[in-house]
Amino acid sequence: MKVPVVTGITAFVFFLVLFIIIDSPLPLVGALFVAVFISEIAFYHYIAQKRARLRHPSD
Repeated sequence: MKVPVVTGITAFVFFLVLFIIIDSPLPLVGALFVAVFISEIAFYHYIAQKRARLRHPSD
């Protein structure tokens, strides 16, 4: 469960710096939006992998 959280925090910091560099009017809001979106994708991927492992424990 640590991977989606770390991915979200890393994405937030990266996109905050990026939006500040490109002089976005609301860098905090933009970075938060993108980080939540990326962490949702990471969470979905984590859950899908966990389900696949439970379905096929011998692999």
